[in-house]
Amino acid sequence: MCMLSIQLLSASNIAKRMKLKFTKAWVSFLRLPLPLEVYKEVRLHPVYLHLSGCTYM
Repeated sequence: MCMLSIQLLSASNIAKRMKLKFTKAWVSFLRLPLPLEVYKEVRLHPVYLHLSGCTYM
């Protein structure tokens, strides 16, 4: 993506892209073979509420 097109993105589009990347990062983390206690902690963490799409958890 060239610099000009990045400058033309609206704030809402930037926010949507950031949220999607954030969600993908968390889902990738949760796919790792982690101890059960880690998954329990994530369920209690407020970040869970900000993931895009309600089907992740």
